[in-house]
Amino acid sequence: MKGFIVGALAGAVAMYIWRDEIGHYLDSRTSGLRTRAADTLKQAGDLMESASGAIGDTLAAGQEAIRPAHVREVSANR
Repeated sequence: MKGFIVGALAGAVAMYIWRDEIGHYLDSRTSGLRTRAADTLKQAGDLMESASGAIGDTLAAGQEAIRPAHVREVSANR
């Protein structure tokens, strides 16, 4: 338990002293990764938008296909 507490304190002190250097290091090492992740999220969002429209159309067609005939005639006359 003592080792864990000492390690946590040492890590906190190191982070306090070298936080700017650590931040610059992480920014320089992960910029490509973050760019690819952002591009992937944009593609996923675009895919979800296009799928949403197709799913909505399919659900509407399915609802109309299973609706009883007399209800379809009433809906068509409105």
